[in-house]
Amino acid sequence: MEMDNKKMIIGIVVALLIVVAIFMYNKRKKETQARKTAMLLGEQANASNASNLDEAVGQTKGIEGYKPTAERLAYRLFAAMDGIGTDEKAIYEVFSGKTKSQIATIKLIFDEKYGKGESLENWLKDDLSISEYNKVMSIINSAV
Repeated sequence: MEMDNKKMIIGIVVALLIVVAIFMYNKRKKETQARKTAMLLGEQANASNASNLDEAVGQTKGIEGYKPTAERLAYRLFAAMDGIGTDEKAIYEVFSGKTKSQIATIKLIFDEKYGKGESLENWLKDDLSISEYNKVMSIINSAV
């Protein structure tokens, strides 16, 4: 009986160590993605600290001129939602202040490059709570 308790305790400790290791791995993965995004955006500081993404990536007018920026923002959406955890602030910043055509371009690029067979809308639904999803949709629907 005492041996069974020891085995059970050892099993629990091992399981906890595995959970902690997975958590640490995913945290490091998110930090790496944030650094890659920051480098992609050409920022010196952490990408999530950018107060205005348009300034950070040098937004230009028109869909064709906007495409390089849209590619960066589509990647930023992917990095914000890929893996465990979601960077809601980054998602809000990507869509804030964009025109309908710019958002359409970002969606198209996300679906083609990063969607893994799922649409951006499905990614948003899966990663965000209902209130967060509604906030994003409100930002998107208020675009001019």
